[in-house]
Amino acid sequence: MVIGSGMLARLFDKFHNHPDVVIFASGVSNSCEKNPDAFKREQMLLESAVKLQKTIVYFSTTSIDDVLVNKNAYVHHKIAMENLIRSLAHKYHIFRLSQVLGNGGNPNTIINSIKAKILNSETIQVFANATRNIISSDDIQKIVCLLLEADRFSNQTLNIATPWDMPIEEIVDCLGQHLQKRPHIQLLDVGSPLTTPIQEISNLNYDFGAATGPAYLRKIFQIHLPLLQPQPFVE
Repeated sequence: MVIGSGMLARLFDKFHNHPDVVIFASGVSNSCEKNPDAFKREQMLLESAVKLQKTIVYFSTTSIDDVLVNKNAYVHHKIAMENLIRSLAHKYHIFRLSQVLGNGGNPNTIINSIKAKILNSETIQVFANATRNIISSDDIQKIVCLLLEADRFSNQTLNIATPWDMPIEEIVDCLGQHLQKRPHIQLLDVGSPLTTPIQEISNLNYDFGAATGPAYLRKIFQIHLPLLQPQPFVE
């Protein structure tokens, strides 16, 4: 069973008729959300899913470990939903995702937000000391399926991310190069680097391909943010 209709849900279409697994991919997608009603709706839906007595696959966030944002309402909600699953589900997988880049999707993600500002020639405030981990939705799909098939990680909480926690300034520069428009950056001397542990993925010997770091970003920008008509570089 798949609960949800967004980008994450569509990645797992093959589970729609699965008799034992519930892919829970419905809920609050905006990390800036503050409306309690939005959080309550997800909680009620998740409680109903847990009662089905099937294996629950829940997508949380690696932002739980990020001191820059882990005090906001969205992260507090994710922590509460993780605890709900641990206390009520007989079998579960909690996957904390880094920043996911996929086709279409939520305009509030870091990449879609930066993309809009670059294209609109807006100034982008960048935390000079902070890092972010960007992963393709294609890799999310493959890794989740591998982890479920391995069946060694039941009732655990695992990070799903790439090996590359990159400075935000470098991510913005890569996106500007892809869009062929120079971003206007205001560097703020704040933030701290975040290291995302992915030991379980490493143990699976998952192959992210030959591209590493910025090259990986450029590859997935080409896949998920295609330019319809390449333009000359714009200052």
